[in-house]
Amino acid sequence: MTYGLAVFILLLFSCEKNSYERGPSSQLTVSLTDWDQEYYQNTNSWGSVNVYFSIKNTGDVTIPSWEVGVEIYIEDGEIIEYWEEGEQLQVGEELGKQVTLNTGGKKVIRVKLKKRILDIYSN
Repeated sequence: MTYGLAVFILLLFSCEKNSYERGPSSQLTVSLTDWDQEYYQNTNSWGSVNVYFSIKNTGDVTIPSWEVGVEIYIEDGEIIEYWEEGEQLQVGEELGKQVTLNTGGKKVIRVKLKKRILDIYSN
């Protein structure tokens, strides 16, 4: 009985130790802040759309290369996609970004962001 208890305690501590071990992780948080689009009554058309968003490295390694995709959904069902690229986003660093996209005079009904980390390495 004592031998079994000793083995159980040994296994318990071994598992507990391993549960705290982890390697570096990359984490890119992207937030849509706002977007706007002007309407021109004289031409009965919509102007370019301005998209405002922030990017933050919430991981524990530098992100040397990243991309944020901006998807613009047009009223007629068309989707316009644009990728903003950047480099060297340090741990904890946050960037505010703005992109302006031509919509061909069409009305935007929704904006969506996507993210992609292209490469990571430890600090």
